[in-house]
Amino acid sequence: MSHLHLDHAGGLEHFFGTNTEIWCHEDELKNAFWSSATGHDDGLFRPDYLRADILNWKTVSGEKLQLWEGVILHRCRGHTEGSLVLELTFLNSGTVVMTGDLFHVKENYEDGQPQGFLMRDYNEWFRSRDYVKRLIKQTNARVCLGHEGSYFDKFEKSPRFLD
Repeated sequence: MSHLHLDHAGGLEHFFGTNTEIWCHEDELKNAFWSSATGHDDGLFRPDYLRADILNWKTVSGEKLQLWEGVILHRCRGHTEGSLVLELTFLNSGTVVMTGDLFHVKENYEDGQPQGFLMRDYNEWFRSRDYVKRLIKQTNARVCLGHEGSYFDKFEKSPRFLD
């Protein structure tokens, strides 16, 4: 999961009691559970889906992790403490970087406008933005932003796919 705000992790109740592995960054899980338990960021992290007793949580740590060939996670702080950006490299379609909510909309990505109240650490966000912009340039990647329809429209639609 890119992060554990309700618009990305809401719906986890469908996995209650299934033993399905739910993966996120270790620091994201710690922060989300703390926020949920204390009421800090109420509305962004909710106790109704952040359940330790009936979900099978798994975490990654560190700044960069290659899960499999062509699948790399990059920790990119700023929006949340443990936000993850996903780099996917396809044999024929090239590289795609999925930014999650590091960049909600094109103004965040293109113009460097921070997200306002959704931002947890401005300095880290700017560092992460620079890091992801370099990654995209180095890999000649296409970009998928967290909530930007005009960027979604640039990708193949079913029944077509990336390969």
